[in-house]
Amino acid sequence: MKLILLFFSCFILSGIDYCQKKELKKSPLDGTWIEMKNRKDTIIFLSEYEGQYPHFELSRGFDIYNKIKRPKMLSGSYDYIVGNNSLSVRWFLSNDINFHSYYFKMTPRRDKFRVGDFFRAPEEKMDTLTFFRVK
Repeated sequence: MKLILLFFSCFILSGIDYCQKKELKKSPLDGTWIEMKNRKDTIIFLSEYEGQYPHFELSRGFDIYNKIKRPKMLSGSYDYIVGNNSLSVRWFLSNDINFHSYYFKMTPRRDKFRVGDFFRAPEEKMDTLTFFRVK
């Protein structure tokens, strides 16, 4: 009986878009990318997203602290905006709501990109990092 009522409700409300599948936005970047020099940092740009901004997952490996395995600092999800030679990012776990812009340049073949170093500790910083596409 509940199933019939649910079907009937969807049929009635379909004109109001309640029962239709939501169309997700396409991401301007997609795929899995690995940093070329050390091959320890991975960025996964999701191909579709909901919400106002696309996002990516940054995986930096793990550290052991007090015998507890934890993701390295600044790993996790980021919102991003691709600009003209820039990538603006906002880390999900930060209390800073602002985007911060870094140099960004994709190769013409779209198999590599260079990006300003936005996630390393100050003593580890490099000017730019190069990532290559693996998927």
